[in-house]
Amino acid sequence: MNENMRSVARAKISKALDDVTVAVYTTARTTDADAVHKLRVSIRRFSQAVRVFQQYVPQKPSARIGNRLKKVMKAAGEVRDRDILIGMLDGSGVSTTELTAERAVTGKKLAEISRTIQDAGMPRRWRRRLLTGEEHSEVE
Repeated sequence: MNENMRSVARAKISKALDDVTVAVYTTARTTDADAVHKLRVSIRRFSQAVRVFQQYVPQKPSARIGNRLKKVMKAAGEVRDRDILIGMLDGSGVSTTELTAERAVTGKKLAEISRTIQDAGMPRRWRRRLLTGEEHSEVE
């Protein structure tokens, strides 16, 4: 039973990590509203999978990955907040010029964070550390 549960846990975490990887790689190229939404959802689902199956993943890598993803979520949240405000003001006659400029800046920041994660091959290392328990001293 325990080995069966470990196998299920690994499969769920692996799928959730696949989704995060795709979303991060997408936001490295575009930070449109849909890409940002998918990134946030994928991170939340991945975090939940790791939390639910925490006994089957190494704690230290899990915490380090979680900390990295919190930074991504914060940047994505800043973009999403502007998207929501712009949408709320649409058609109201209130200028969204300043919000649109802020959105461009926050979107650029999110894209840079995503590219850093992508270029450093972090998702591949995360997979190795979470699913095999392999440790390295490289900074995440």
